[in-house]
Amino acid sequence: MSFFPFGSPEFGALNGGIRQLMFQTVAESEQLKGLIFTLVCAFDRQEDWDNVADLKARFQEKGWEFCLVELFAPLEVRVERNEDPPRPVS
Repeated sequence: MSFFPFGSPEFGALNGGIRQLMFQTVAESEQLKGLIFTLVCAFDRQEDWDNVADLKARFQEKGWEFCLVELFAPLEVRVERNEDPPRPVS
């Protein structure tokens, strides 16, 4: 069930709020030993680099090791995946 359309301001606010709560809760947890989280990053956008730097600082301040891994797929595979209906193009 979708409450707000992908890309709408309301969707962005909820998505961002839930992510921030998750990162805060996980970073402060003494129960977890690690976290793997994926995100889309446009390497030519300073805003995306700032977001990654914020995440890194948040976890490192709590003593976590932070690793950034870039996943790669050939252009043909990426184009094919973007045509799949569950992956809306914004």
